Amino acid sequence: MKELLTVQRDLVFGHTDQGVALTADIYLPNTQGLRPGLLLIHGGGWQKGSKEAYQEWGPVLAQAGFVAMAVSYRLSSASNVGWPGALEDVRQAFHWMVDHAQSFQIDPQRIGVIGDSAGGQLAALLTLTHYADSPPGIEATIRALVGAYGAYDLTPGQGEQKNYLLERPDHALEHFFGAPFEEAPERYRSGSPINYVAQAQANSRFDTHFLLMWGNADTVVPPYVEEEFARQLQQAGKQVQTLMLPGQEHFWFTPFPVGEGRRMHEYPNTVLLVLFALLGRLPRRQIVMASILIPLYVLQILLIELPGRLGVIAVSALHPVNAGIMLGLAIFLAHRAWKITRGDKSNYWER
Repeated sequence: MKELLTVQRDLVFGHTDQGVALTADIYLPNTQGLRPGLLLIHGGGWQKGSKEAYQEWGPVLAQAGFVAMAVSYRLSSASNVGWPGALEDVRQAFHWMVDHAQSFQIDPQRIGVIGDSAGGQLAALLTLTHYADSPPGIEATIRALVGAYGAYDLTPGQGEQKNYLLERPDHALEHFFGAPFEEAPERYRSGSPINYVAQAQANSRFDTHFLLMWGNADTVVPPYVEEEFARQLQQAGKQVQTLMLPGQEHFWFTPFPVGEGRRMHEYPNTVLLVLFALLGRLPRRQIVMASILIPLYVLQILLIELPGRLGVIAVSALHPVNAGIMLGLAIFLAHRAWKITRGDKSNYWER
């Protein structure tokens, strides 16, 4: 049986200014012709995490036809400032991907970036500054950005808004920027993607679509940060899709950090798998998995979570729009699973 993908691990794509090697894992689909490329940037408060955070998403994306490159970047600590070096590391990864586009059969005009939390901040900065900061010879387009609970504004909130990021007990932002906000406000502003929207809009080549996801119970990156970033992008005329997950906190897009993150077979990632399936980009085995797991998650709600979250769940489930979506998803998955069990190997959405 032919393998659906190939994985190349620990490829060196660059070095920090201290000479430390930067590495990536590349998940390659076994298909012919030019494929879209995806740069995957992990989170972890700029102080922890690794490219292995995407070891589950990488294969799924490759099986769906993407060349997915999960990258490392320098991490900050009390003795190691991360800014702006971490962004430069991510830029090196992007430029390396473009330079090796022919080798990996990547279409440089169809590149996307995915990032969660701190990785979302770096992904957004890379995207919004790409056309102004790319060196000569870099002919590539960032067509899409997917951000999961990204840290798009690292400055204090206005009025009653409270930016929890500046009050973290691990002093993540102080270590990242090398000083508290009061001593270096310009560093915090320059590291906030929300401050680059106008600059990007002024560039006629800026043509990126955005998918921004977050939970309304997030106590790490406040939801107003996501909402305001989306609003400014929409005002700039960009295509922005938002997905707000009721009751969800932080750390659900990847399995790291251990004990807090979520696996692919856990909610809400099961819902994302279904959305992926509806776009026609999901492998058949993942469609079957989602069709099995979503009913199991409904049982989990009914048997375990319902007593403590009755109000939120009832309002969400009984809303006519949500009920219609859930019914449509159930019908789609049942029909697709039935087709697969009967040996139908064609692409459901290309008929």
